[in-house]
Amino acid sequence: KALGAAAFAAHLRGEISLDAALESAAIETGRFAKRQDTWGRNQCRAWRVFDWDESPEAALEATAATLAERALQP
Repeated sequence: KALGAAAFAAHLRGEISLDAALESAAIETGRFAKRQDTWGRNQCRAWRVFDWDESPEAALEATAATLAERALQP
């Protein structure tokens, strides 16, 4: 089930070239990343974007406040 495993197994069996296996693995990885991105956009809208300039404590407090607000909304 690992990304690219089937393509590399096919290469080891002599069914496809190494270049074809690498290309297939890259395409499969890109498709997986796209699915993850789509899932994230649709499921995790309440998540905050990480701010590198913000301290972890401030980020935690802001996230807690946001979640508390949303929990209290009807």
